[in-house]
Amino acid sequence: MVTNLSESQIQEILCANVDLIESGLTFLKKEQYIPNDLGTRGFIDIYARDKNGKHVLIELKKSNASSREAIHEIYKYLEGVKSHFSAREDEIRVIVASTVWSELIVPFSRFYHESSIDTLGLQLEFINQSDVRATKVEILDFSEGRMFAPWYEGFWYLDKTSLKCGIDSIKKSCKKLELNDFIIVVVKVPSSFAKDEQDRVESALTTLFGSSPRQIPQVKLFQYLVFLAHQRKSKEFYLRQIEKYSKNLFVDTEELCANPDTQTIYDNFAGLLGLVECDYLTIENPAKFSEKLHFMGFRVLKLIKAGTFGLNQCLTDDTLLNEIETVDSKKFSGKANLSIKSEAAYVKRRVENCLRNNPPWKNHVLSIINELIEDKKIVEINISNLSLGILGIYLSVHYKDPTSYLPYFSINVIDSDEDISYQGMLEAHNPTKGFRHILDKYYNGVVANIVCMMMGDHSDDRHVDILFDLGLSYKTYKVRKYNNERRFERFEDFRWVVCESKEAIESFVYYLHENQSMVRQIYQRINAYHKGALVEPIFSHTMILKQCFDIDCLSKIDEKFIGSPPDCECCESPLADETFFVDGPFKNNSSWAMFCLDCFTAHGDGYKFASVFTKYGEEWVSLRRLTDNI
Repeated sequence: MVTNLSESQIQEILCANVDLIESGLTFLKKEQYIPNDLGTRGFIDIYARDKNGKHVLIELKKSNASSREAIHEIYKYLEGVKSHFSAREDEIRVIVASTVWSELIVPFSRFYHESSIDTLGLQLEFINQSDVRATKVEILDFSEGRMFAPWYEGFWYLDKTSLKCGIDSIKKSCKKLELNDFIIVVVKVPSSFAKDEQDRVESALTTLFGSSPRQIPQVKLFQYLVFLAHQRKSKEFYLRQIEKYSKNLFVDTEELCANPDTQTIYDNFAGLLGLVECDYLTIENPAKFSEKLHFMGFRVLKLIKAGTFGLNQCLTDDTLLNEIETVDSKKFSGKANLSIKSEAAYVKRRVENCLRNNPPWKNHVLSIINELIEDKKIVEINISNLSLGILGIYLSVHYKDPTSYLPYFSINVIDSDEDISYQGMLEAHNPTKGFRHILDKYYNGVVANIVCMMMGDHSDDRHVDILFDLGLSYKTYKVRKYNNERRFERFEDFRWVVCESKEAIESFVYYLHENQSMVRQIYQRINAYHKGALVEPIFSHTMILKQCFDIDCLSKIDEKFIGSPPDCECCESPLADETFFVDGPFKNNSSWAMFCLDCFTAHGDGYKFASVFTKYGEEWVSLRRLTDNI
């Protein structure tokens, strides 16, 4: 391999054989002079035209010393070509060809990511003076700085002694797995948590047996919960660690590497961290972290910062906790000076991530941000795109707190002569499709499928469509304040239209009032599964039914329900639309009623005396009881 060629010799070889750089190039000139009144004049090493008629500026380098100037020269030539040839940026291409890239790769990669210019980097190797190899350079993926992995391990401890051992074990495991940058959040578990869990277990068992059994498993009284959040790594890093310690995971690493699904990789790597010493382990996420801190009484005791998090003296605990809560990108809050390019770019990235599954608001908010960037405004932004869908309605009613469970955004302009803000809220429209329509269309007719989402991060990417079918739309308003009067404009077809005043809470209360029957169905049906501090279905209600009745053998049943069944006496759902309905007693009450399956499981007194009916052809027939010992 020839290594002693000068830059001018390399230039002569490539000018004579410009197609070695790229097929279809036409050589135009060597050392093309570019005059410019702005002080950017200079000489382009090789000036060419590609097969599509675009200007191609080829910059040659052969040493680290000369490479350090390459990007500066590219910027200079770009402005000169635009001025000298009246060329647009989309008509210009840049190729950097160098024999060494150690000093060039970082600035070149940054230029590639930040510039809109079509850019190519080539590694040159000269076998001899007539045999040149030009290999495309792989662009570096730059870190955006601090970014947590989207899941956390939750390590539970019974006392201070096990907590101390656990924290030491977490540090050792992180070192072993080469996780140098991480945060340990130590949280105090409220004393009420164990009681709530005990009630949940007892309620689930009572549902099964019709009365509380004598022996109920006792829930452990955990005192501490530790969250581990680490700086997000590349997919390749996680795969490498999984392969290294695969014997601890019982996983087919060849299959995983052949089909590297991101979520599967995360799940398997989380399994490695699950080897930490603890009294109990859970996989957490930002939604669960936020819920525990703000709604369940968990209290942060301290943060332990390792690696770059510990070195950053400008990083506060409040900032870290906020980012751990919002790392899944469904929330974003902050203050930004949009006249500063980096801050404006950061805000736009966060908005795009936060609202990626909410096209209406994504388009609205980006349009507003671009307008404010032009005006160089300072703004405060708060976005909560929880994407809960039907669960947002249920949780808002259950906790009597719409502001925490409904989507919203606000953008307040700080440095303005006018008092201006922008607000996003849900607004009611008619007609609604009804609860049964939603259940069948999105959840296969099973309420348990709605509640299963509460075990994860609560989100449903179909939330825009679900809420629209439920009679709610995502709307955006501009609010101008003159003296004590506020004037509203609604964003429609990318223009502002004067409208009546709107308030998010009042709008939602109006929606609840206008749709009382449907909201009652939503609340009662989902609430049948909502037990205790942890929100999760212990059993599918159909699975409970199968333990008591034969739901498959219907052909020889004589007992039938005459006529069409009424509405459920708890949630008012039309029983004629259900797969099953129950004629049975209320819990702690001698009165009988007709129930949907979900409401009976929650409010009925077990299946010992109840009759269960299902539709068979055009008739409602009674299910055959499997045993009387229920």
